[in-house]
Amino acid sequence: MNTNVLAELRELHLPPPVSFWPPAMGWIILFILMGLIFLGAVYFLQVHFKRWRIKREALRRLKILYISWQNKPINADVMCQLSILLRRVALVVYPREKVAGLTGVAWIQFLNQCVNQPLFTHELSDLLLSAPYQSSPEIPNDDLFVAAETWIKQVLKNY
Repeated sequence: MNTNVLAELRELHLPPPVSFWPPAMGWIILFILMGLIFLGAVYFLQVHFKRWRIKREALRRLKILYISWQNKPINADVMCQLSILLRRVALVVYPREKVAGLTGVAWIQFLNQCVNQPLFTHELSDLLLSAPYQSSPEIPNDDLFVAAETWIKQVLKNY
């Protein structure tokens, strides 16, 4: 009788293999975290490259103005373009309401407040304010361009 009972047993059957889908909860959480990290990195790089592009373009335009000034040191247009460049950089970094209406001494004070130490001294501020409106302004040295370059670098570094 013992042999009959063993003959009635069915064959061994294995459980179905573990499927890939749906993944376990740990994998889902890992995929979500990896996606968030990827999106954060893309956002960070996008912001970083935007800032880098703005800084590079501002310094490139300043260099063009400096070369124009070297070729023709008595040039009101270069001083006007320099003032416009500084204002454009300020409008990128600071709110329009804070920057757009500034003129004269208030503009120079704003430029000096944006950096660690005042760059536009009395002589440089007079040049920046009056040279664009003179028919043939004379800029004695390149201190104004050095101050403008330093200002652009410091303001966009903090941006």
